[in-house]
Amino acid sequence: LQCYQKSVEVSTSPTIKSALTNCTEGQVCTIAGTGDTLSVQSCAGKLSLAAYNGCKSLATVKTCFCETDGCNETLEKAAMAGAKAVVAGGLFVYLLFIVFIGYA
Repeated sequence: LQCYQKSVEVSTSPTIKSALTNCTEGQVCTIAGTGDTLSVQSCAGKLSLAAYNGCKSLATVKTCFCETDGCNETLEKAAMAGAKAVVAGGLFVYLLFIVFIGYA
């Protein structure tokens, strides 16, 4: 999995850069902040599948987790990647339910 990670280049005029990096096995992408200009991107350890698709907000800070390459480029992109995963999971459960009812 490749996720964006921010780094700061310290010099007389510091610059903040964001680049794709390879995460280790069992990690997901994360982005947290108040907006795309004020955010932190990284790889994070995965504790459970349910916690790592979509965004949560606490006061003015939004934190998003996602599991596709480059999905933490922006808060909006991470939110959409998480929403697609949740919708796909819900659709799968719905189809299983329909198939089960059909055979019952």
